[in-house]
Amino acid sequence: MNIRAHHLVCIPRFKGGSYNKKMRKRLFSIQKRIKKNPGLKIKVIMSCDEVCNICPHRKTNECSKEPKINYKIIAQDYRVLNKLNIKENEALKAKDILNLSISKIKGRDLDWICGKCEFLNPCLKYGLNKSFINALK
Repeated sequence: MNIRAHHLVCIPRFKGGSYNKKMRKRLFSIQKRIKKNPGLKIKVIMSCDEVCNICPHRKTNECSKEPKINYKIIAQDYRVLNKLNIKENEALKAKDILNLSISKIKGRDLDWICGKCEFLNPCLKYGLNKSFINALK
């Protein structure tokens, strides 16, 4: 499964939140696949991924939601790669890479990593998705 670096922060925190119906369904589907197979290999990428597949702002392999947004998203990806000390295109087991994200990226890091992400407030308010995290053990 290809997952964009900054989505390693989103996936363990997703509980439904303020996403639209299609995005909620997509993220729940990804969480379900990982719960069923925590050994699933995740390749960390810096372009559109499994999460982005249904997004109406996806243009080829970039986000076109607003001018220069793709540069902001790439900056988020780099911050995650640096924080987790992993490389682009590295492939790890889902449970390993998501547990790494959970242990190294705390709530206090989200402002710095996520910037002005429209979904930042629910992440800060509700924190990690405990039922998803328990499935990674």
